[in-house]
Amino acid sequence: MSAPAPPTPAKAPEGPLPPILDVERNNGQPAHVLIDWMHRWLNTVEVLTGRQPIIYTCPGFWKTAVNNTNEFANYPLWVADWNGGPAPELIGGWNNWVFWQTTDRASIPGISVPSDANVYNGEMGPLSRWANTPFFGSG
Repeated sequence: MSAPAPPTPAKAPEGPLPPILDVERNNGQPAHVLIDWMHRWLNTVEVLTGRQPIIYTCPGFWKTAVNNTNEFANYPLWVADWNGGPAPELIGGWNNWVFWQTTDRASIPGISVPSDANVYNGEMGPLSRWANTPFFGSG
């Protein structure tokens, strides 16, 4: 019996961002287990979609739950850092960020409850470059 054929990348429709891995909970798992799981998830999703996923996390979690690992610094970063300052804290070997969630309590017209507010890093090129394209970060 021959091995199954590798998955064929699916072409995403024009416009959506790459897949995003939201890393905010470890469910009691040690860092090495979470890191291994993340590698497997990211590799699988990239093979299946043909796109490099974005990692969404926050500095406090990243520093403690995965010991501030720099194993993922080649992935684009969406950082949730509500520090009130002019820029987010960079963690895990990243030297830049793509998106920065500045708060989870923004007041947005037409939305009756507090909402997340995010900023796109213009240094990463036009936002349209992220629509159905591979990673265009500063690496």
